[in-house]
Amino acid sequence: MTQVAGTTDTFDSAVLKESLDSVIWDLFPADTYFQNTVEKTNVSNTQHQWVFDSLAAPANNKQIQGDDLTYGTLATATRVSNYTQIANKAIILSDTYTEGVEVVGICDLNEGRAK
Repeated sequence: MTQVAGTTDTFDSAVLKESLDSVIWDLFPADTYFQNTVEKTNVSNTQHQWVFDSLAAPANNKQIQGDDLTYGTLATATRVSNYTQIANKAIILSDTYTEGVEVVGICDLNEGRAK
């Protein structure tokens, strides 16, 4: 169907209010795949430690009734650690920018959450 000549449609209008989501979406989450998928834990010191351990290799461990036991050596677990790091990025915004206009993706400094 053709449009009647002289019809003003939404493509020609300059007064339409924009429809904009208030969240800035992460378009490329695979760029930070490790940070997005690694298991996170809360720590209580600047050096955090954890232990790696593994199961013993499968073995032929059948025992004949009444036979003497044989003893194996227990593998020792390994303790590893890492240090926490504080990351900081300071910015300064004008009062007009934070209070006088509506923006997308800026945290409300008074409430601590995105608008």
